[in-house]
Amino acid sequence: MDLLSEWSIKIAEVSVPEEVDLAPFFTEAFIEGGEEREQLFQQNQSNTEGAAGLVEGFAIFPWILRGITAGAQLLFQVLSSENVSRFITAINDSLEIKEKLTPKQNPRELPGNPSLRQNLQVLPDDPYKPLKQVMDIMSFELQESGLSVDEADLVTFRVVRALLEEPSSASLFIKKTLIV
Repeated sequence: MDLLSEWSIKIAEVSVPEEVDLAPFFTEAFIEGGEEREQLFQQNQSNTEGAAGLVEGFAIFPWILRGITAGAQLLFQVLSSENVSRFITAINDSLEIKEKLTPKQNPRELPGNPSLRQNLQVLPDDPYKPLKQVMDIMSFELQESGLSVDEADLVTFRVVRALLEEPSSASLFIKKTLIV
């Protein structure tokens, strides 16, 4: 399995497990660019708002890729930092609190709960500022897909944690997704 497929699957497993099988194809289309990439996002624009939120059937993974590339420069800074272990601890602590209060669910089904963002924002800017910024950028991109702030934050935290667990390999994945 190549690096792109491996990371696509890892990221999907921790964030949108129902999209694991399609994640490598989404990544390939995303990197291809042009019309291939545009089609990944057109599916979401045709969804309508229902009584319980967005209608099921749209893919979140392309939006994760968009968030990763939007925050790429900060992600490189975070992944190459001497504070990677501190960043992982901060994310794990926030997720642990969140997951104790909410059973692991599909991010589309989360009820309103204590905010992950609040847990991260109380950390001092030194050394956490780049981490906070990348989390904001990625979460914003996911919100553009129609996810709520809480849903987008949960997906973002899970994705960034996966990237931080293998920073050198994650950096290579990000570099390859930037080749357009």
